[in-house]
Amino acid sequence: MNYRKEFMLMLIHWYKTLYLVKGLQNPPSSVLKATREYQDESVPIAEYWRECITMLPPSTHKHLCLHCILDDFCMRDSRSAKYTDDKLRSDLGSIGVVINKSQTRCSVCKKKKHAVKNCQFSDERIKEKDSTMVVVVDDGI
Repeated sequence: MNYRKEFMLMLIHWYKTLYLVKGLQNPPSSVLKATREYQDESVPIAEYWRECITMLPPSTHKHLCLHCILDDFCMRDSRSAKYTDDKLRSDLGSIGVVINKSQTRCSVCKKKKHAVKNCQFSDERIKEKDSTMVVVVDDGI
């Protein structure tokens, strides 16, 4: 049997009686947790972004270019071997990260490139020294 018409009528009924009356409800924490786990599996950069990048207030003027983000991500995650700039842009966009359309000076490599504004690496890999930024990689030795 074909239930397309009945299913559409049911969706319209729910829209009119639930959504328009009560509005959008906050999902339960179990749904948010399951969604995050699924996103981590399907979009490898999502987990990396949450754990390794800290968003800063706009007044800090620290930015990370896509090249520096991709380099760091590739060092940390084996799933990143086939990542390209376009794939990185797409996956960052899918988790809500806004990439600046105009070129901005990166706080790490000091080059003017497309960057994510007001963020920095979360751990101690980047240390400021005499007004220049130095990338420190912990290789576990």
